[in-house]
Amino acid sequence: MSELFRNYEEEYFELSNGIKRQLADVKNQTGDSKQKTLRKIERDLESANKNIKQMNLEMQSTVDIKGKEQLKNKLKTYKQDVSNLQKQLEMARIQSKGSAARDQLLGTEGDEELQFASSEDHRNRLIQSTKVLERSNDTLNRASQILDETEQIGIDSAIKLREQGDQIRGTRDKLYDVDTEIKQGGRILGRMSRREILNKIIIVGVILFLLVIIGVILFFIIYNALPKSSN
Repeated sequence: MSELFRNYEEEYFELSNGIKRQLADVKNQTGDSKQKTLRKIERDLESANKNIKQMNLEMQSTVDIKGKEQLKNKLKTYKQDVSNLQKQLEMARIQSKGSAARDQLLGTEGDEELQFASSEDHRNRLIQSTKVLERSNDTLNRASQILDETEQIGIDSAIKLREQGDQIRGTRDKLYDVDTEIKQGGRILGRMSRREILNKIIIVGVILFLLVIIGVILFFIIYNALPKSSN
């Protein structure tokens, strides 16, 4: 596990624990204070997701197969944790909007005592509003899931492109080495060819020299063998 992964992991733990505390506190809050806390939770969840994505990048670049599998299991747990916190946030929002809608329908103001709705139409409108909020929440969850999947595909594509780039650079280096070896081989063959030509010239020279020596010897032998005329 890299040091960078540990740093992202520690930041994630801080964010996750902070979100859980805020979700517990928001149940006892009302009005602007509650909305402020909900917005803070949303920002922290975005930061937690970013930390998970950074950890995912570090995991993908890990060479050790066993260590990579362990990190992958950790990330799976963290993603599930964030998903659960996201659902709790959406439920808190629904409850907040439901409370506001109920207060509006029941005509509550400030700290006045809640009044019970006497009309069946008001109750139906409240139920319909809750259902609409629930459907909206499901739509948002699906959109968020699609966005995460798309981003994961982008991350995987970037990693594959980086790996392919490394392979191309490695192939280029190998081609350069092969080209260098071919040039060196050509120079060696050139030197061998020149040496071979020189050796042949030397051999021909030696043969010619021997032939000259043999010719001189034969000349003297034949000359001495001829009868000499007397004066």
